[in-house]
Amino acid sequence: MDETEQACLTDQTPEVCLTDLTLALEDNTPVESQMVIEDDVQVSEICMTIDIDHTWPGDMVVDLVTPSENVISVIPRYQGFSDSYSLVVDPAESSLGTWTLQLEDKGAGDSGTLYGWCMRLGPCQE
Repeated sequence: MDETEQACLTDQTPEVCLTDLTLALEDNTPVESQMVIEDDVQVSEICMTIDIDHTWPGDMVVDLVTPSENVISVIPRYQGFSDSYSLVVDPAESSLGTWTLQLEDKGAGDSGTLYGWCMRLGPCQE
């Protein structure tokens, strides 16, 4: 299943979100959620939050694919979940284009749901 939404950035809202998703995370089945950003802003760091539920978080692998098709590991297998993820991006990366969140449950016997995700173009604030 695939979910896509278009988003625009402004100086006041450098964060874009997809919410109200209910994407099933089933064993060994890749799932993608896409966000299209229509503004061209240079990106060097991203703060990402993911609203995800899974009965065994260590089964999950989550990657972010940038518009230039660079793949950034967000959650490696066996890591589990966090409140936010600070991602370093190639300094030449632009926000313009399709950002794809790729998720896969690499284990058997457990499942979950992706409810939403957000990207803020900049560092995570403490």
